[in-house]
Amino acid sequence: DCKAEVVTGSAEGYAHYALYPESYLDAAQKSGLDANTCVIGVRSIGLGLAAMVAASIGAPAPFSVRPIGHPFRRYINADPQSIATWMNNPSARFAVVDEGPGLSGSSMHAVIMWLRELGIDTDRIHLFPSHSGGPGIEASREARETWSRCPKHVATAFECTFSESSKIPTLRDWVAEAVGRPELGLTELSGGEWRAAHYADEGRWPPSPRGTERRKFLASAGRDRWLVKFAGLGETGRRKKRTATMLHEAEFGSQVVALCHGFLVERWIDGTTMDQAPLPRERLIAEFTNYLAWRALNLRTCEPGASLLALAE
Repeated sequence: DCKAEVVTGSAEGYAHYALYPESYLDAAQKSGLDANTCVIGVRSIGLGLAAMVAASIGAPAPFSVRPIGHPFRRYINADPQSIATWMNNPSARFAVVDEGPGLSGSSMHAVIMWLRELGIDTDRIHLFPSHSGGPGIEASREARETWSRCPKHVATAFECTFSESSKIPTLRDWVAEAVGRPELGLTELSGGEWRAAHYADEGRWPPSPRGTERRKFLASAGRDRWLVKFAGLGETGRRKKRTATMLHEAEFGSQVVALCHGFLVERWIDGTTMDQAPLPRERLIAEFTNYLAWRALNLRTCEPGASLLALAE
């Protein structure tokens, strides 16, 4: 047993992609799996998600693996004896749990291939991904084929969070309670949809990295409007709320209303984009200078950062 402190990096799904661990409880409950399941978590975030799956189906504590190698060609180098009891149980099933898949899906594929090499058939290998899109553009043909053959239980409770038919509280409910407006409605701004709120002519829309934008919405109640944007679960979201509050007090940002389950709620600013109402160059430089000077003074980090030479390169 590890009794020392374990230090890991920030879990990207919780910090950036609005991945709720509770969604894996829901996926596991609907999976049909039971306690006779070897639950495998792909470190690092996958281990915590695997614990949710194991708890949901009454299985033993999850086993964890860490794929190694090239990001698009990962593999597992683990001792088969670590799951020998499960391997010798012909009725046992195996649950592979992680967020993703990403560009290649190689992390979960590595676990699948490891199990296949140990004699486990694909119909006994159940996958728990965080979305239904499948592996990305860097996935090998083999990865796509094995992915298609394994049973999958997608953690879709996140999408249910934004569905009016959901049995759990919706994001709209959370925000309505935070701002005290039960009649509040939400409009999707993610995936470049924010451009419709600023440009009457779609032909003038600027480019947008639709696949990597944070989840965000426009909340409306009467004449009042708020920006609802995912900031992160846990301390990540709380830290960003503190920063946003400081920016508002320094007159560099909007008023912060609340932090709702990882979503930062701020007053909507009815402004005009710079390309439609350009500022004089001198004023723009002055505003940027004031802002950067304020950040350097008030939002320092404990890291030295890159040198001027490195930045220049």
